[in-house]
Amino acid sequence: MGIKQAVAVPVEGVRRYGRFAVKGKANAGRCLICGRRTLFVETGPHLANDYRCVRCHSIPRWRAMIHVLDDQFPDWRDLLIHECGAGGPATRKFRHEAPRYSGSRFLPEVPRGEVVDNFTCQDIEDLTFPDDSFDLFITQDVLEHVLRPEWAVAEIARVLRPGGAHVFTVPVTQGHSTLVRVVPSDSGVEYLLPPDYHGGLDNPERSLVIREWGDDFIDFVSEHSGLPTEVHRLHDRSLGLDGDPLEVFITRK
Repeated sequence: MGIKQAVAVPVEGVRRYGRFAVKGKANAGRCLICGRRTLFVETGPHLANDYRCVRCHSIPRWRAMIHVLDDQFPDWRDLLIHECGAGGPATRKFRHEAPRYSGSRFLPEVPRGEVVDNFTCQDIEDLTFPDDSFDLFITQDVLEHVLRPEWAVAEIARVLRPGGAHVFTVPVTQGHSTLVRVVPSDSGVEYLLPPDYHGGLDNPERSLVIREWGDDFIDFVSEHSGLPTEVHRLHDRSLGLDGDPLEVFITRK
């Protein structure tokens, strides 16, 4: 089945992804981000970043987040939600569909709690919110970039309401223990290994990798948050869910 016969693909999508589709690197399905019939196209070997929706260009972990929210928290659109490290197609979906959503980013030059471009400035290691503030707290690939993740998960647990949950993604390498690349020091940070960044050296949004999480990740989160943590592993190519592995974590209060 050709790219045009499988689903009505926008012209821009044909131009951008057509060469991959004609090589058999595509499948039809429904995207959980844009909510439409689409083609999911493999644009490279690393599905976590290279398995794209031709309509909204979303990647699997964003779609996985929505899938788990729909499955585990079907009323999430009515809940009080905060997302730390907000950005990307899933964030835009939250902002558009959940009236009680708020988002924050860490901006070192901005005082904590100040609003910039509709986002508050927050340090996930030291949040300004009162105890029991939110029904859902969302982070998407944030905890691998946090210098003191034990503080972060404790803070998130603090601001969750009873019955609330932290729903999050983070890359975890199975079969290995966590590798710490950077630690705090009196001067700021100490590099135990050469600096590594997610996003690429040419990307202004690139983020320093602090830890490469391994098999001990869930135990770490549960120990420092004081709350049980579960993992949802997903694979459904009709929903564009595929990766190596594709996981969403939930810490429940």
